[in-house]
Amino acid sequence: MFMRSRNTDFDRRMRAAVLAGGLAALAPVAVRGAELDTNIVLNPGFELVNTGQTGPFDAVRILDWIDTDGDNDDTFAYAYSQDYSGVNEPPGAGTYHYSGGFNTTVGQVLIHQVVDVSTGTAAGTIATGIALYDLSAYFSGYLTQPDSTAVRARFLGAGDVELGTSLTIGGVSFRSGLGFMSGRPDWGQDRAAGSIPEGTLSIAVEVLADVATANHDGYLDLIDLRVIKPDVLTLRVSASSGSTQLVNNSGSPIEIDYYEILHPGGSLDPTGWSSLMDQDFEGGGPPQSPRVGDGWEEAGGSSATVLSESFLQGSSVITHGQVIDLGDAFSGAPAGTIFSFGTPDGTLFRGLVEILTFVLGDMNGDGALDAFDVAPFELALANPAQYMAQFPGLDPVERGDFTGDGSFNAFDVSPFEVALASASTPVPEPATLTLLGLGLLALRRRQAS
Repeated sequence: MFMRSRNTDFDRRMRAAVLAGGLAALAPVAVRGAELDTNIVLNPGFELVNTGQTGPFDAVRILDWIDTDGDNDDTFAYAYSQDYSGVNEPPGAGTYHYSGGFNTTVGQVLIHQVVDVSTGTAAGTIATGIALYDLSAYFSGYLTQPDSTAVRARFLGAGDVELGTSLTIGGVSFRSGLGFMSGRPDWGQDRAAGSIPEGTLSIAVEVLADVATANHDGYLDLIDLRVIKPDVLTLRVSASSGSTQLVNNSGSPIEIDYYEILHPGGSLDPTGWSSLMDQDFEGGGPPQSPRVGDGWEEAGGSSATVLSESFLQGSSVITHGQVIDLGDAFSGAPAGTIFSFGTPDGTLFRGLVEILTFVLGDMNGDGALDAFDVAPFELALANPAQYMAQFPGLDPVERGDFTGDGSFNAFDVSPFEVALASASTPVPEPATLTLLGLGLLALRRRQAS
């Protein structure tokens, strides 16, 4: 049982929030960072209650939800032991479920909360415009009464401007399809998924009365709202060299039959682009002439603003961790790039764009030129394949070409040593540098001979 002071403060905060300007003006309830693929709803199963404050039919006060109309008669839960709801409890249900509210009208937003998604791992994915939502909940009711609730999510941007509304789940159409046992409705789960608008900073989760009577018996439990990052490809571009790669770090294989790179500012370079067609990526031999779509083929009209190609009669699977070099596809600044790819079912996904900016000589990819780059530099020079296996996605030529001649070789050793000696970060002991220099000098002489 919570202390009375906690309950009094909660009621005061609810009324103050409503008086301050209604739902759109409410500060987010959740102040923690929203994480990917995690239920971001507070008290989703209505288990956090104040048993010291009861309502009609021995209902108990729910915490972490706001009574939208401010009369404080809708934030209540029933215990499953009261046997008002369906006979088969939802998997994972606890002690309580939502009561449905009291003195309600059809269409009324009974309770709500506003979840901050401007921080945490969810925020980064939402900012890319590829984030998805997965919304689900369990619904039931009392005996044969038609009372039903619905749940929806509204996506809010800067200034609480609504950017979009998710599909509504539950409601009378779902409630009417639930089975009955001994005259009591079963519990059933409804679910919806879709895209989260880019620019979303918070999400308002709302419980509505879809069909209502004075003592509303549209029961609800286990609301679950997640921000999902789909399995997408990443286009990795070096801001310094224009080198471009397709990277799959999603955790799953991705099958594609189309991709396009757009840059409205005209920074693309069709001549530097090494397309999948150029590479005979699918292994079917050079493209036939005239083209018949026998493999990957460049789309017509490649330019400084668009590069694209498709596999008309098949597709390619890019495994997790695979990196595909697309050559120097950029001749200018890559900021503003839009990357999309298509799957065999006809869906077009927006991929991620990763722009690399790094210090020359940062061979281990930690963002600094320091002593920790010595061993990777030596490895890259002696065994490039092993270096790239140990540091996937890092181009030894791109990071180690101190002479600027387009290659990575022994002639880059001295400039690298000079750069290390003048770096503000810690450098190896002199003995280490001397041994490195002697070893690479010998390699340089062998290469020169």
